[in-house]
Amino acid sequence: MKRIMRSLLTILLLMPAAASAQTPDADVQRSLERARQVGIPLELLESKIAEGKAKRMPMALIASAVQRRLEVLQRVRTSVDPGRQFSTEEMGVAGDALAGGVSEEVLRSIGESAPRPRRAVAIAALSQLVRLGHPSEEALRRVTEALQSGPEALMNLPAQAAAAAGRRGPPADLPPGAAAATQGRGGPPAGVPAGGKPPIKPPGGGPGN
Repeated sequence: MKRIMRSLLTILLLMPAAASAQTPDADVQRSLERARQVGIPLELLESKIAEGKAKRMPMALIASAVQRRLEVLQRVRTSVDPGRQFSTEEMGVAGDALAGGVSEEVLRSIGESAPRPRRAVAIAALSQLVRLGHPSEEALRRVTEALQSGPEALMNLPAQAAAAAGRRGPPADLPPGAAAATQGRGGPPAGVPAGGKPPIKPPGGGPGN
């Protein structure tokens, strides 16, 4: 009888610890620890935590979002960038691309072919095209052609695809460093609007002609 009582007492004492180990905060910490073990930059998960808190999301939802993000980033690490060539920014946009439906094979291809200064922008453009409904292979072809045409063609590609699909506004997925891909140029050449085409002059020419 005493042995049974001691066993019950032990179980009761362990229950709070077991319960605390299953809290959303503990789940988040486990995801962070796992990321540290496999070499995934913690800031890619910490930004997800900060985003959830800023939106006042329940911690349980934040923990689930962090877990999903970790799983996607692990796929980037093992299947897309096993050689660990991606920067933190590139890994982040690659994770967004995978989550948006871009295939691992296509991501791996653009990661290997895009010049380092334009890699993040190329991946983001690829992701935007797939979200607009283009198959991964077609999106890869268009991004590759834009890369060959120069940085402005790459920067304009998502907006042109969105316009062709009947959507307005700038692409939402270009990374913060996208402007660097224009090699110091803050926009299109003088006299050329964002769409990349020169303005149409009226018949007979305008002032100064």
